[in-house]
Amino acid sequence: VRASHETIEALLEHLLDQGLTLEIEADRREDGDRVLTFRKRVQSSNDKIRNYLEGHVVQE
Repeated sequence: VRASHETIEALLEHLLDQGLTLEIEADRREDGDRVLTFRKRVQSSNDKIRNYLEGHVVQE
């Protein structure tokens, strides 16, 4: 994402408020803009399926 510092802060706040887990890969400045590279961390669906089949309670 490339935008002003304030815009990126608002985006991060919104994503975190939605309960997402983010992994920041790079955070730098370029030509006066903030450039942020991140990835969303998610639990593997295979993990959920494995847990369900093993009898664990799965919360949706």
